[in-house]
Amino acid sequence: MALPCNCTRVTSAGIPCGACLRQPPRPGPGYATERSSRSVSWTALTYFAWPSTPDLRDDDDLARQILTDLNTPERGLLAAGEATIEARGAQQLRRVLLQHGWQDSDTWTPFSRSLRDPPEHVGVRVDEMGADRAEDWVAVHSSAFRGTQLTEPDRSRLVQKWLTMVTGPVYSRGCSLAAFDEQGVTVAVTTVWSAGPHRPGLIEPMGVHRDHRGQGYGRAITLAAAAALHRMGSSSAIVCAESSNAGALATYASAGFEAGKPVPDLCRNA
Repeated sequence: MALPCNCTRVTSAGIPCGACLRQPPRPGPGYATERSSRSVSWTALTYFAWPSTPDLRDDDDLARQILTDLNTPERGLLAAGEATIEARGAQQLRRVLLQHGWQDSDTWTPFSRSLRDPPEHVGVRVDEMGADRAEDWVAVHSSAFRGTQLTEPDRSRLVQKWLTMVTGPVYSRGCSLAAFDEQGVTVAVTTVWSAGPHRPGLIEPMGVHRDHRGQGYGRAITLAAAAALHRMGSSSAIVCAESSNAGALATYASAGFEAGKPVPDLCRNA
């Protein structure tokens, strides 16, 4: 399924992710992402062992099956060549990948917040974004992560991909939000993904328009995202940020999220 981040995601459970730069945990043993741009072409996969099946974290047969899937382009997970893998929490998969030529790459810090109680409201207007607001959502997302103005073909393509995502079956467990300033300008966006009641839910992506940073909108929409997951029955909210991104780390900490142990991605050279 094509997604707004210019990614194509295919999962062994038939579940695409809804992220832009990082992949969310979804039910099932794993999923893959491929992203291309003018300057970079990479692929990424996340393996998630849910608390209900902790034995999978050390399942050697499963780890080696995923390795085979990754190394066989015909399986439809990853193309041949350069790739980046996120295998946080899947200890045996990490060991197997490292044994077969993968190397440590960029480090990411996971954050989590219990949703036993509803998160506080911070007084910023936050609305759910439907298909009729696709252009606003994509504009803020692109400003937050790309940093350059979209060409008209790029804008049209990303809007269509976002519409594909929000009208697809997986989005029945998703919700996109936007925060607004006092003049009604869209300043921050996010999407949340539920894995079902009493399970962790994911915030991915979250971004603030470059012209509106440093005003608390990141914290506000992060809290609104956590509140949305609370209403969806999630037991906790999780999010992951590049360990080198001090601003993102501070934003999630200010919203009551606790940082976990940083974990490096794994990369495969072309």
